[in-house]
Amino acid sequence: MLYNFQILTDALSDLPDIWLAEHPEITIVDTPITVSKGDDSVVMHWLKPGDFPQVAAYVDKGYSAHTSCPNIYMGDDDESYCVESITRRYLDEGKDVLYMAMSGTLSSTSDHVSSLYKELSREYPDRKVICIDTHCMSTGLGLLVMDVCDYIVKEKVTDIKNLVSFIEENRGGIAHIFSWSEFSFIRKSGRVGLLPAFLGGALKFQPFCSNEYDDRKEGERLLIPIKSTVRGREKFAKLVAAFAKETITDPTGTIIVAHGDVQDFAYTIADRIKKALPEANILVGPDWHVSAGIQVHGGPTSVHINFHRKQPNCYTDTCEIVKRL
Repeated sequence: MLYNFQILTDALSDLPDIWLAEHPEITIVDTPITVSKGDDSVVMHWLKPGDFPQVAAYVDKGYSAHTSCPNIYMGDDDESYCVESITRRYLDEGKDVLYMAMSGTLSSTSDHVSSLYKELSREYPDRKVICIDTHCMSTGLGLLVMDVCDYIVKEKVTDIKNLVSFIEENRGGIAHIFSWSEFSFIRKSGRVGLLPAFLGGALKFQPFCSNEYDDRKEGERLLIPIKSTVRGREKFAKLVAAFAKETITDPTGTIIVAHGDVQDFAYTIADRIKKALPEANILVGPDWHVSAGIQVHGGPTSVHINFHRKQPNCYTDTCEIVKRL
């Protein structure tokens, strides 16, 4: 099927290559990883999930590591993968362009791309050039992109403004549960102090965290620990399964279980969910990984679980649900 539009999204959407190959309407934009120590800085492009040891090797040498905003303007390093160059290519082909950016509270990408697209809208007045903040991250963003593609086919969408409305209505309904069991990377990212990181590792904590609308702070969507003291992987898997059963909108719907480099743990989580929701479509296995850019924060033991959950989802409600389980 030929489309009169193209959808761009961040590499941190963590969509598998096998899925992307079947969806030419989606273009992935590189999310670089920068490692730095003093005046020495190295920018890494197009890292696959399995390439994270390259980043870890720098961290072991005392470098700090963080994901960077994609190259926005032509003239920034290699123009072949900057947002402006990619977008202009599709505009020149006569297509409209929609950029689905990861959460603006976690990344500056949506702000920078929106500024660029305002300029391009003036230069291409007959084209629609739109960037939208999805409020999502990692495979949660990937799930929303998959929903958009299904919606396009089902509704035979030809106008990207309809896609914008669909995203605005549905972005709040993506559950983002994440965790890790190795605390050195989350400590080096500055999100956890030295003592809590040490205790977390020593006591084998598997924190239950979520990307939530924080109703204590005007509804910003933030990465928030819901229960930091879950002891061990088995208890975490049971809690995730119970939470999914309690909050999922459709017991037969899609659930993603992705990981950095802990596939056995991902299968343990998936098995627990399958027992709680036997008709669910669980996406797990070698194709579903947490990208190197996400592993920068949680390390290779990172796991992410995503599904469609009942709205509204906010910090207070989620805490109450987890407390009951």
